Amino acid sequence: MEAFLSRDWDKAMVDYADDAVFVLPSGPIEGKAAILAFFHSLDAQKPAQIFTATKVPGTEDVGLEDWVMNPGRPGSLKGRDVFVIRNGKISVQTTIGLGPAAP
Repeated sequence: MEAFLSRDWDKAMVDYADDAVFVLPSGPIEGKAAILAFFHSLDAQKPAQIFTATKVPGTEDVGLEDWVMNPGRPGSLKGRDVFVIRNGKISVQTTIGLGPAAP
């Protein structure tokens, strides 16, 4: 989480499997290198983000992360990421936009 918030993408990628898949509303991104390239594309957008992570009770291999992008600004969005963990690495991540965030 710390690496992601500080945009230390190389450090964040340590948690991903080489064949990880990141499923976005626009379609899947397959492989660690492609996911890293996507994260680098976020640098151009420079969104301010707030994240809270929650472990799914009773599971060792599924996690949730709720987020707000550009909190307190016009166009602020909230969403949720779901992670599937295999062999200690993120195997699948999907992000779901839940709509406008409360002001």
